Amino acid sequence: MDVVLMDVQMPVLDGHDATRRIRTALGLVALPVIALTAGVTTGEHERAAAAGMNDVLGKPFEPSTLVACIRRYVTIDPEAAAAAAAAAASADAAQAAAQGWPAIEGIDAADASRRMGGDVNLFHAMLKRLLRDFADLAEPLANEPGGLDRSGRAPAQPQGQCRHAGRKVRRAAGRAGGAGLSSR
Repeated sequence: MDVVLMDVQMPVLDGHDATRRIRTALGLVALPVIALTAGVTTGEHERAAAAGMNDVLGKPFEPSTLVACIRRYVTIDPEAAAAAAAAAASADAAQAAAQGWPAIEGIDAADASRRMGGDVNLFHAMLKRLLRDFADLAEPLANEPGGLDRSGRAPAQPQGQCRHAGRKVRRAAGRAGGAGLSSR
């Protein structure tokens, strides 16, 4: 084991006490422990350090932030990492193809398969939910020839509603393996 990602808020034994036990009872004083918490305050940093944790990450966090934090504590051989990543990507693509994942433009089948644990039925259910949840966004465009209103413009929607819908679409599509969606 190279690093421990420790949730601070756990029932029965919280992350601080669990880390103290890792350090004392197990004697793993050099093992990096990274706290995961929704409350990133100076006090939380102090409690984490007092418990023997090496770092604190606030939830939710971006995957790149987590990777950067882990890399501060774990040395990675770049050649071995590249070989492992290539092998994993190849295996993911082969597994997705073998499981009959549909080829849909804009969706990375291997990524979707990995995110869904290889469950094709879950993927189909997510796509159906995506279509159901966002059917109202397509209706105004579908009601007019060419998807435009009589003045030649896309039907107006309140700006806040559009932003909210855009965030929902990106989140849902991201979970389903959608590729190329802007985060703006």
